[in-house]
Amino acid sequence: MQSFHTLAVMKDADLGGSDEPVIRSRSETFIATQADALVAASSAEATALIDDVGAPADRTWIIPPGVDLELFVPRPESLSVLVRRRLRLDPARSLVALVGRVQPLKGHELAVRALAEIRALRGWAPQLVIVGDATPGHEGFVEQLGALAGQLGVADDIRFVGSLPREDLADLLSVVDLTIVPSFSETFGLVALESAAAGTPVIGYRSGGLRESISEGVSGLLLGTRDPRYWATEIANLLENDERRLELGTSARAFAQRFTWGAAATGLLGVYAGVAR
Repeated sequence: MQSFHTLAVMKDADLGGSDEPVIRSRSETFIATQADALVAASSAEATALIDDVGAPADRTWIIPPGVDLELFVPRPESLSVLVRRRLRLDPARSLVALVGRVQPLKGHELAVRALAEIRALRGWAPQLVIVGDATPGHEGFVEQLGALAGQLGVADDIRFVGSLPREDLADLLSVVDLTIVPSFSETFGLVALESAAAGTPVIGYRSGGLRESISEGVSGLLLGTRDPRYWATEIANLLENDERRLELGTSARAFAQRFTWGAAATGLLGVYAGVAR
């Protein structure tokens, strides 16, 4: 049985060009056609496996990952002070989190440009908390982001905190006002689900598995454009509307509760049983 972390064909399609070595694509095709069963994290991945990689449809299963509903939970509002102090965040400003490896695929540039647009449109800006380390080979991208933020006048609005232990990440996602996922491509988008479980709504780019890990109008919003001004407007509108944001946070938690590790394990056991037969 085989499951892929990501598929080269999905990343290349969403980035609009080849970014992966040819050997990777060929290897994925070989494995996909030889495996007795393939497990996809989303219908988007399953479609790519069947249509673009050549995987047999009758050997492809969709089993979404689960979320730790005991770790990622809404926290008391009083925790916000401790988390802000621990990560050296502004004690009073709205917080927006972007979690993931720091590389072009994850859309950090769009986030920085949207932040600058918020300041231009509204005269204020939230603090953007970027969680994650640079992917090997993309170390220079962090410096590029810093330079871009300086050019746009929002360097002081961004805080890079690096990778966080799971417990600290769960704390952060529960106290930020909003999580954004501007990635070009996500096989599923587990961060969006973890944020929802923590009671924090998500704004994500309408692509790949994010269309399944974010429920439109329930756990957050899906945007079909990469226009920074459009993103800025949607982010600012949600930050300024406390009632709507809190409503989304409550329904986001309920949405996330559908994705348990127990359900994922049951699905996998069923696939194993089928392969054994």
